[in-house]
Amino acid sequence: MNIEQIRTAIQADPVLLALARADVPDEAAIAAALPLSVTLRESFVTERGVVAALGVLAGESFLSALEAFAASTLPAEHPLAPYQPGIARQLAWLRRDGIDVGSAPARDLLDALAAVGVIDAAHAAVIKAQAEVRTPVSTMDVRRAIWNDDGSRAV
Repeated sequence: MNIEQIRTAIQADPVLLALARADVPDEAAIAAALPLSVTLRESFVTERGVVAALGVLAGESFLSALEAFAASTLPAEHPLAPYQPGIARQLAWLRRDGIDVGSAPARDLLDALAAVGVIDAAHAAVIKAQAEVRTPVSTMDVRRAIWNDDGSRAV
């Protein structure tokens, strides 16, 4: 979260706003209450990575669902019909070098497959999490959100 986002979050929550407006603001409590910042990194996931992340049974179910989807004949009006050849190609990558689940197209594809019921949305979230780096908001950033550079309160 950047400083403006932290300010907005503090102002939107009466409890956080009270902590920020106290004589001595509780920056640590505010930082702990704010959501973690999520950044994406490159992360290539293979079939082995899927099984490691989901477990043997759920991993096999996830992979089997992808394989069945890629092999099926979809009606032209199916929302993912245009993407089916690309999904089949990515399955080959999943077996070898992996798919970068930090990339927007791969993440969007997992979401689309979950939305139409091909794969379980919770499993897609676990796979996508392989590329997510979660960072807590620092107390210094909270301090910078509470106070202006001239020492006056911003919230």
